[in-house]
Amino acid sequence: MLCQAELRALTARSLATLRVGGEAEPVPLPRCRLIGRAKGVAVRWIIASVVLLFAALIGSNIGWRFVFAPVLAWMLLKWMIASLRVLYTDTKYGGGESLAVSPNERTVFWCEECGTEVQLVVRGTQRAPSHCGQRMNERTELLDEA
Repeated sequence: MLCQAELRALTARSLATLRVGGEAEPVPLPRCRLIGRAKGVAVRWIIASVVLLFAALIGSNIGWRFVFAPVLAWMLLKWMIASLRVLYTDTKYGGGESLAVSPNERTVFWCEECGTEVQLVVRGTQRAPSHCGQRMNERTELLDEA
């Protein structure tokens, strides 16, 4: 009960400081929160040791392939999701207006790794596109008006 009362007082004091517009003073965490964090760390260590003991038991009796295969599959899945997430976040830009490229210039982005060239038609952002895991190089050529 004491911990909940401390948390309520801390919340009320923080809200009062924000309402007045004053500087928020650093407030130490209540003791119950610190004990809760220590318990959480201890629980994680216990769970990790039980999982390792279980893995050693399976590996020594049945075979280590049944231990390493799920770990490898999990690592590959995390890597694939991270790769796809990078592709998704790289395509988003700050919103602004898309600008058409002027007709008397030709802008081409090219990749050093594989030689792929992409011609710019509408500029959505100032950032160069990514290809082969790195930013492409920009080359702008001025065309003759004749």
